[in-house]
Amino acid sequence: MDRTIFFLVLAVTLLQLADAYLRYLAFRDRMEKAEIRRLWKHFALWGLFSSGLYGWMFYQMGVVVAAYKIALMLGWIPYLAIFMHAVRHQVCQHVFVFGMSAIWSFMQHSWSSILVALFLMESRESTVILVHSWLYILWFALLLPLERRLFRNLLPSGRFFDQRPVGIYIAVLPLAILSAHWIMWADDILWHTWEERLSRLYMPIVFFFFYRYVLIAAKHFYAGQRLERSTQLLEKQLFSLEEYQRFMQESQDTVIALRHDLKESYQKLHALIEEGKVAEAKEYIRTQEKRLDATVIRPFSDLPLVNAALSVYLRHAEKMGIRVRQKVNLPERLSADENDVAVLLSNLLENAVRASKEQPPNARGIELVIQHDGKQCALSISNRYDAPLRLGEDGVPHSSRTGHGIGMISLKAFLRKYNGYAIFSQKSGWVRLLMYWKDESS
Repeated sequence: MDRTIFFLVLAVTLLQLADAYLRYLAFRDRMEKAEIRRLWKHFALWGLFSSGLYGWMFYQMGVVVAAYKIALMLGWIPYLAIFMHAVRHQVCQHVFVFGMSAIWSFMQHSWSSILVALFLMESRESTVILVHSWLYILWFALLLPLERRLFRNLLPSGRFFDQRPVGIYIAVLPLAILSAHWIMWADDILWHTWEERLSRLYMPIVFFFFYRYVLIAAKHFYAGQRLERSTQLLEKQLFSLEEYQRFMQESQDTVIALRHDLKESYQKLHALIEEGKVAEAKEYIRTQEKRLDATVIRPFSDLPLVNAALSVYLRHAEKMGIRVRQKVNLPERLSADENDVAVLLSNLLENAVRASKEQPPNARGIELVIQHDGKQCALSISNRYDAPLRLGEDGVPHSSRTGHGIGMISLKAFLRKYNGYAIFSQKSGWVRLLMYWKDESS
């Protein structure tokens, strides 16, 4: 009896470690090496402790069906708890993987039960239980290549389970499929009827179709995600192309105006010199130098594109008689694409200038604050606007009449790309945009 208990305890401990190994395969690619070593260290320690616990239980209760089923039905709980502690914040994934491994183990149990019923019907209860337990280990060893392939590719992306409540339904479905058979199996009967044994043969079919359903559903989910990302990328490319064309046109207009101004300046200087009006020529040169100083790009930031956008639009606001207050605190580099930030600022400031322009001359104003704390960037743009601010369902202005409608595509694209947050408000004749996004400066 002592030898029977020893081999039975060894078999139960090994099959529970094998079941833990299958669940580990589903998470292995998501774990660090140190986490894997720590996990299996805890599994091994609990395996040694549980071996002693099972030995004591079988010694007290005997090698009987009740004790055997208690070990099989409850022994997985500590392993699952250890695993969930090692790989946290993935409850749905753990429930799903445990359900799938439980189905697989129950299939092995059913095959083993049929074999012992065919060949050991007249044997002692302890012999039947011992052979049955080691058949588990045999099936695990023989099917290991298939098991590794199935469980290593079992889990889809975490986003699949984040779709609530569908993700929860998918996670608990394997256990729901298994529960009916599990309840029927939870007794102290050694020999069940052949009808019950044969009904368990449906489990592989259920397992197969359920597994196929999960793969197909995941495939459709990812196809939809890829289509959405492709659509967003196309929208951004079209928007960037429009912005590029607009900037090119503005640059071309600026160059034409500059060439015209230079030509007029040279002609006037030439005329003054020809007429001998040297003093007037010098005064004209000083006037032109002042105009050049007014067009110098101001050092708002060390980021050239961002600095150019701020300089152009804030100077444009001042030329229109709009009072400007600004405070810019940006690092030398951003995680966000500098071009994205420059386009965003250009559109938002352009909207603010247009809105302020509609106000009386003595009531025009723009306030700009950009702060970066090394981990995230906060942007606040306020402009005078006394008409009611109309917000859409997404919380942003939906009409260009508010002064913020133009450029909202840029804002939404930026928020989606960098997982940002924005809120518009209006108080005392001021419209304010407050937004932030995570940005680890380098």
